[in-house]
Amino acid sequence: MSCVSDLQCPAIVLLFTPESIVAGDLGGRRLSGLVVASSIAAGSRAQIEAQRLANEHSCRVDSAEIASGQALVEQVDQLSDLYRGETIAIVATRETVRDALDRIDAPTEVVAVAVDSQGWNVIS
Repeated sequence: MSCVSDLQCPAIVLLFTPESIVAGDLGGRRLSGLVVASSIAAGSRAQIEAQRLANEHSCRVDSAEIASGQALVEQVDQLSDLYRGETIAIVATRETVRDALDRIDAPTEVVAVAVDSQGWNVIS
């Protein structure tokens, strides 16, 4: 990975919805951490798939209160500081991801975002 925009490599944040986590497509990336919004029901298929991915990548699953697009933005910014140069995943509702990305339509697939000191760059 080239790190031309910052003194440090960006964190890569994979934004999953409950629907897209089931496919679990990481694009060949290795996960260092995984966060699931507390609004995703315990025992749901999305929660089970998140745990499966975490087990495969030997990382832990954390829960966070992510009830709005703004809360997701704040979570991404906070985690990107902790995981510079690494890949992490966040599972949130489709509406929350849509609002965070300021999009009209909700994404149906995973969205990869590179985050550095200059901000967010959607890379897929």
